[in-house]
Order: sequence, then structure tokens, then C-alpha cells
Amino acid sequence: MLFGTAVFTPGYHPTGIRDQMPPPTGKGRDYGAGLLAQQWYGIKRLLRLA
Repeated sequence: MLFGTAVFTPGYHPTGIRDQMPPPTGKGRDYGAGLLAQQWYGIKRLLRLA
């Protein structure tokens, strides 16, 4: 409510967690195992290297 992000409609909205699931449900994307691996994947995706 404070920043206009509250949603008062019934039902759930997609959160993106299916991105990690294997196809055909998701894309099978790997987010790394551990903090440094996750950060490295994030930086590569930010710079569009992956």
C-alpha cells in the first residue's frame, strides 16, 4: 500500500519460479549452487553474456 505494490485481487500471480523447472513446464535455467555462483550467473545475465 505504501508504494502502490499491494494487490487486493483474489488469486495468485506468477512469480517466475517455474523458470527453474525442467521443460516443458519451465526453461530449466540454472541459478547456481552457492552464493558466488548465483552472483556470477546474475552478472553474466545482466551483461547479456549468458
